[in-house]
This record gives sequence, C-alpha cells and structure tokens, in this order.
Amino acid sequence: MATDDAVKWLSTNGLTKVHFKSDSAKKDTTTMMAYHLRSDETRAKDMRGSIFEARIDVTHPLCYGYISPTLSIFKSNTLFMDQNNYSYDSPVMFTGNPLQVVICIGVIKT
Repeated sequence: MATDDAVKWLSTNGLTKVHFKSDSAKKDTTTMMAYHLRSDETRAKDMRGSIFEARIDVTHPLCYGYISPTLSIFKSNTLFMDQNNYSYDSPVMFTGNPLQVVICIGVIKT
C-alpha cells in the first residue's frame, strides 16, 4: 500500500491505474471572490497539513484489523485522487464533511 507522493510516482511510472484530480478541477474560475477573503486563501495554501475523516471498508484486505468504519488521516499535500471506476477499489474515502483539524505552523508577522 502506498500513500500521497508514492501513489503519484507509481501512477506516473505505469505501476498503478490511479487518476488524480487536476488543480483546475478544484477551482471554479467563474466564481467571484471577495477581496477580504484573499488572505484566508493565502494562509490556507501555506498550511502544513490537516486532519481529515475518512470512511473505510473494514472488510477490505487493505483495512485488515480496523474495527471502526471511520479513520482520521493526516494529509500534508494537495494531491486528490479520483474515485476508481470499480467500486471495490476504493476501500478508503473521505466523508461528506471530512475536515477535522487544521494545523498551521509558521511565523506570525505583525
């Protein structure tokens, strides 16, 4: 099992069939954003990581040993995989409202 950048490498080198969402799919360029929210977006891009809630299939071999159907996952990059076409190939999926904790580590300028 591989995660994050390792999955991207495996996909790029033809060792797995994982498709990633492109950056353009994440942002709607036709949406007008209020200027006062600009600093919030900038800070969000500087985040060192966040903790997300995921739903897991405890019957899947990759989830062997887990009892609870939910799991907290620390994510420190912006790679987002598309759901596979084959339903049994996605044993771990983010929940509908996955963000649990935002971790910001940095210097505060005054």
